[in-house]
Amino acid sequence: MKRPVIRKVILAVLVVLVFSAGYILTRGNAVWRIRSHYPDSEFSLAGDRVRDISISGAIGSLIRGSGLDYYGGGEPVQILVKDTEEAIDLEDFKGIKIEKLTFVNCTLRDVRLVMGNYRPWTTFTNCDFSAVPATQMKYLDFKDEIKSYNVNGRLLDEEPPDAFTRPHGIYAFYP
Repeated sequence: MKRPVIRKVILAVLVVLVFSAGYILTRGNAVWRIRSHYPDSEFSLAGDRVRDISISGAIGSLIRGSGLDYYGGGEPVQILVKDTEEAIDLEDFKGIKIEKLTFVNCTLRDVRLVMGNYRPWTTFTNCDFSAVPATQMKYLDFKDEIKSYNVNGRLLDEEPPDAFTRPHGIYAFYP
């Protein structure tokens, strides 16, 4: 009589493990989430965080060690997105801990999510801002030395924008 109960418990545990692994490798994987929208994007761990000793970092190291391209949502990453045909939707980046975000030859319509209290260092090179409202453009500075736009954090702190909500940014929640 005990065997059917033990089998059901073992089966339930196996089902939970399979679904957990599926989630971790898809929605829990920053690479999978971004590359499903921007297939040519490039990822790396953020600078001095290569030896992350957190649980997320340990899980990420184990999965990457098996040969899979994986960065967990809690691991700080750098992302490069270039040459996209569709306009960039920054909502696709929500829930990923990004330290540096670089766009090259991209079209953007809304840059509010990189202007929150939590904002990654964001660089826009050769990007089309024609659809970005002027209320957002005033917070972007063109830097001649790198021929790119960056978010002006000092101006954001001095004159917080009324047209959109803060402190929400890209790392506001995990979808």
